[in-house]
Amino acid sequence: MAAYTHVMLTGQNTEHIDTAIADFNFHPIKTVYLLHSPNEKKATGYKTKPTLFKDLAKKCKKRIEGNKSYNKKVKLVEISSAFDAEVTILAISQLFKDEIPYLATKKQFVVNVTGGTNMMAVGALIAAGIKQTSAYYVLDNRFHKDLDTYLKEIHIPDFKMSIELKESEEQVLYEISKSKFEWKRTPKNEVKKYDVDQNELSPNAPQWKTKITYKITDSLTAEWMSPKTIDGATTLQSQDKKDPNLPEQYKRNRGLQEIMEDDYGIKRTRLARILERLQNKGLVTLEKNVPKLSPPLGNEVNRWKEYRLDSKQILVTITKLGLTELEGFKPG
Repeated sequence: MAAYTHVMLTGQNTEHIDTAIADFNFHPIKTVYLLHSPNEKKATGYKTKPTLFKDLAKKCKKRIEGNKSYNKKVKLVEISSAFDAEVTILAISQLFKDEIPYLATKKQFVVNVTGGTNMMAVGALIAAGIKQTSAYYVLDNRFHKDLDTYLKEIHIPDFKMSIELKESEEQVLYEISKSKFEWKRTPKNEVKKYDVDQNELSPNAPQWKTKITYKITDSLTAEWMSPKTIDGATTLQSQDKKDPNLPEQYKRNRGLQEIMEDDYGIKRTRLARILERLQNKGLVTLEKNVPKLSPPLGNEVNRWKEYRLDSKQILVTITKLGLTELEGFKPG
């Protein structure tokens, strides 16, 4: 008889897990994964003490393993946040990838969406829909008496149909996933001697002997007041000017438009349509207003640079769902 792998969401209450394991539906069970968030460091909301979610999951695991009649493998899986659906989607998708070689069908991978936070439940349902697994909700036996089964199966539509990717979309996602957006500056209103800006690539950049003022404009928001790195993100346009005389040792960061046109032959108008589709599918985010330090302004007597947001620039970031959909893709 085919055995099932269950993924169960854990939170403050874990009674639903015992109910699911004791129920005859989706049996026999081979492995149980208990998905949980970290222990809280301080109390939140109305609580007077922090909730130790990891410790609760450990106790649940010990309780299951201590019941000789169950005889199942129980594994703990910690996620970074209980309030980010994408984190749950990514975790369950990875478990599915690990387990599917040992299962006869996708339907033997079963997701219990009862416990955890609402956002964990949303992420679990989306993951089940994308991977076309089984899913169920555990009915509370205090309110539902004398049922044959307390596992209410959830029939999920085929989410994969709406996230089917074209090769060009996979290529764009792949290039974004490899990228890293770095804002290396700590903006300050200051005056200092200006020799040559270390971020200007050209070795022939003018070396002014005068002082230069650095100004923070009102447009620059708090999130960019210190250095910041975003993995899986890149600007649409290059932030570095093209210089045919630039020596090889001066590395130039190409924008997504330039990468896709140079390496894949995808023109800007076509790329715009691809990005719109990917955004609609929840696979990328497009954020206007990217921080920049302006080139020198003024004249030789009065020169300044401005920290500001570039309203013409767009930051393209791959989402966790995008990373999940890209899984296994290799450019031809």
